[in-house]
Amino acid sequence: MLETIDDAQLSELETIDEARLEKDVYYHFRYVARFIDFEAEDLRTLQEVAPRLIERFEPIVEEIYERFRAFDATWRHFSVPSTGCPITMASQRRHMEGLAVDHGTVLFRRHKLLKYFRFILVRPFDHHTVRHFDQMARKHRGASASAPMRIPLVQMNAFMAFIADRVTVALLDLGLDREQECATLRAIQKLLWLQTDLITRHYQAAL
Repeated sequence: MLETIDDAQLSELETIDEARLEKDVYYHFRYVARFIDFEAEDLRTLQEVAPRLIERFEPIVEEIYERFRAFDATWRHFSVPSTGCPITMASQRRHMEGLAVDHGTVLFRRHKLLKYFRFILVRPFDHHTVRHFDQMARKHRGASASAPMRIPLVQMNAFMAFIADRVTVALLDLGLDREQECATLRAIQKLLWLQTDLITRHYQAAL
């Protein structure tokens, strides 16, 4: 899908189908990618560093879940009382306070998040990656019957900002030479912004 990112230099005034931007996720993604100069060279840069960087993501994921647990607004999404039990604010609070970060449900979602990072960093970047980005956004927005979670946009933005900061720290700790470090940092920040944009896209109708 992204083999055409560098297919042409930007013209003086390129025509963009704005209606299609809202309907076609691939067209939308490609427009934003071109606007922020997310190019094939960025992908090559990420692929070079990915094997070393992905090793740093397990502690990042652990830290993310510790941060989720620090706030009831985020931890409540992992606290689902048993079916049939009346759900009150008090019972949900007790359930949240008793839910450990090594609970089965939490461990499963931590595994899914780590798998997501591996997917976007290690495998070849193509239309499946963009679809995965979009599906991630849909699931957290609760945009379908198969996606029961409904995470508020403010929490998704905080989540993505937290990831961006921790990935920056991990990159700076790899000991790359200055040129590769700068190129990789720019590439990963663009990639995270592209994901954040697709997340926001699914919340527009509710804003």
